[in-house]
Amino acid sequence: MNGEHDYICSENKKGKNLFGGIVANTDQRNYRGRWIYFGKRSKELKDNDFSDWENLEL
Repeated sequence: MNGEHDYICSENKKGKNLFGGIVANTDQRNYRGRWIYFGKRSKELKDNDFSDWENLEL
């Protein structure tokens, strides 16, 4: 995941508008919750804590 993060940061410095990371749904049983993603470095990921995740809006 860190490689993806580094690539996105590098390309965005060149003027691109990329984002990415781990994607999940807040309702893991029926998938009727919010779709969210975690786009930071893996060392910042905390188990069962979605407070640092962002809404995925396409």
